Amino acid sequence: MGSLMSITLEAANLYYRKQYRSAIKLLNSHFDSVTDKNDLAQFHTNYAMNYEKLKDIENCNHHCEEAVRLCHFGTYVYKRLIINYVKAKEWGNALRICDIALDKINRSKQLEKENRSNIGYMGTPLHWGNFDLYIDKRREFILKKIKEEQ
Repeated sequence: MGSLMSITLEAANLYYRKQYRSAIKLLNSHFDSVTDKNDLAQFHTNYAMNYEKLKDIENCNHHCEEAVRLCHFGTYVYKRLIINYVKAKEWGNALRICDIALDKINRSKQLEKENRSNIGYMGTPLHWGNFDLYIDKRREFILKKIKEEQ
């Protein structure tokens, strides 16, 4: 297990085998060797997934926020943060994440229109699918809640 890719894959395998603490331990043992921004974002995403299953929402949110800060392209971290912030009634944070995700989606679509390369982590195309529809619905709900509390 030499490469960071093999480490994230092994962490993913541990996750799917419900060995969440072992996955975190594996990630911890290699975290300091991560230098690439995309690899680091993927490490944070793996951490978040495992902490979510351990019901450690504080650490889950921390690692999701770090992945967002590093401009991670997967939908998991955005969706997880929105869900967690809505459950905690942290409307401002939930709205902030919706806006960040929508901005990324819009920029991605703009790149496609300009016929630029739309390549993300590990060279995979960025396809947000209908994620913008999910974000729009959540954003509408959050704005409604903010208005109710005013």
